[in-house]
Amino acid sequence: MSTEEPQKRLVGGLEYLRICQKRGMGYFFGGVLEVVGGIFVLVALFALCFGDWWCLFWGGAGTGMLWIGHRLFTKTLEAPPVELLTKSSAKRLPEVETLVRGSDRPAIDHHADLLRAAKPGQETPPEELLRATQGSKDNAL
Repeated sequence: MSTEEPQKRLVGGLEYLRICQKRGMGYFFGGVLEVVGGIFVLVALFALCFGDWWCLFWGGAGTGMLWIGHRLFTKTLEAPPVELLTKSSAKRLPEVETLVRGSDRPAIDHHADLLRAAKPGQETPPEELLRATQGSKDNAL
């Protein structure tokens, strides 16, 4: 059985923040539900020892909280790993997913530039070229 670390998916800034926020909420609410559910179950078991039958309702509610909290926490742990897309991490992207701008062009006026795939020695037909747009989600670098 191999213990290799899974390949991390590279994501842009806003998507990275959204994923981290979702994971943080999963850990927090999963843990809180497990703790509160455990307390409900313990109190219900204690009350059952003294003949209080209403505690069965609270014990069932606590068991449900434990189950939901555990599932939420486990699902958060099993989420695939992600990494923030930076200039250094972009070098690990496959050639097919990499777009480049000519080095002789200034970085300020990039709206008129056409982007091509970073395949050396291959001319890209004009209909396959992409144009950079302002506010594009994919323009994370």
